[in-house]
Amino acid sequence: TAAAYNAAIAACGKCRNWEEAMTVYNGMPVALKSTLTANALLSVLARYQRGTEAFTVLQSMPTSPDRVSYHSVVRALTQTPNGLAVILPVLTMLKDADLAPTDDIFDMAIQSCLKHNDVGLLQKVKL
Repeated sequence: TAAAYNAAIAACGKCRNWEEAMTVYNGMPVALKSTLTANALLSVLARYQRGTEAFTVLQSMPTSPDRVSYHSVVRALTQTPNGLAVILPVLTMLKDADLAPTDDIFDMAIQSCLKHNDVGLLQKVKL
């Protein structure tokens, strides 16, 4: 069941095995993949600073991402080398999905821009 897969993904995350969490998710039948399941994986990827992988999961979700999905991806990207370059497309995807970004999403993006000396990046997205 989907609940069993969600639990397995969460357990992999607690065991610090993001690769196995990806394997579990990728091995799931598409019919069982939900936004909740993807968010469980995205949370694991964010915890272990796997921004590239999180962005790939976001782009390939069979269901519509929600604010939690975008939050986890932005969190992962802010902790990933070269993740700043991908934050702009993620914020654009959030806007295109008619979802208002949370204060946390803005804060993480702004902090990442400041960390990398690229404050002008956020001016490119009119949210």
